[in-house]
Amino acid sequence: MRKALKFVLGLLLALVLAFFGAGLVMPTLAIESSVEVEKPVETAWRVFMDGERAVEWMSGLQRMEIIAGEPAMVGSQFKLVFVENGEEMVVEEMVTTVRKHEEYGFTIDSATASGDAVVRFEDLGMRTRITLASEMQGSNPLMQSMMVIAQGFIRDRQRADLERLKRLIEAEQG
Repeated sequence: MRKALKFVLGLLLALVLAFFGAGLVMPTLAIESSVEVEKPVETAWRVFMDGERAVEWMSGLQRMEIIAGEPAMVGSQFKLVFVENGEEMVVEEMVTTVRKHEEYGFTIDSATASGDAVVRFEDLGMRTRITLASEMQGSNPLMQSMMVIAQGFIRDRQRADLERLKRLIEAEQG
């Protein structure tokens, strides 16, 4: 009985150490996804930059509010409110780069994670490649470990968001 208890406790300790070790080994989660859109870069950029339409392609986004500055200006700050499984999550975003038809960069800060992201637009003639690259860190060791475990889910969600953005852009006239 004591041997079995020691074994179970040892196994639990090993699992806990492995869980937290994952976050220490990989403190930053880097994800990059791309999609090709059958519209010119000007159309892709216009739809992407339309903040009112972001709820149509960003998973769980309920609303986006300007905190400071003007849209599409470096230094502008936004509050994005997401609902996930009935729970509200607030994300603050600050614009770091804007190069029309080329790049939109921003920082992300929430209670669970922070990081940097950039959306690049590559002109392919009458098509556009849109690439979203992000580097995120959990706000604490627990969140860092959770992000490592959930990286497949995060990658799939990022890809699904880009696919919804693609459909929205391709539905545009002109």
